[in-house]
Amino acid sequence: MVVQVGHVSSPQVLYLKDVVEREKAAMGLFISVEESTQDMRSEEASGSFYPSDLRQQDFPKAQIPVIAQLLACKGI
Repeated sequence: MVVQVGHVSSPQVLYLKDVVEREKAAMGLFISVEESTQDMRSEEASGSFYPSDLRQQDFPKAQIPVIAQLLACKGI
């Protein structure tokens, strides 16, 4: 898994997706300090997906959780 933390923008989400593919990582997380924009969420959803056998569903390989969401134990 590739993880980055900080202020996020649409180009950074695109870059994260490229790094995930290049490194053949299962997933990539860009842990953001603020809510993502619609453009960022669209970029997040337009990439490939990781099939989770445990949860029996697919997840976007690049995700943008907000740090407050993670600290509140609300998951990714």
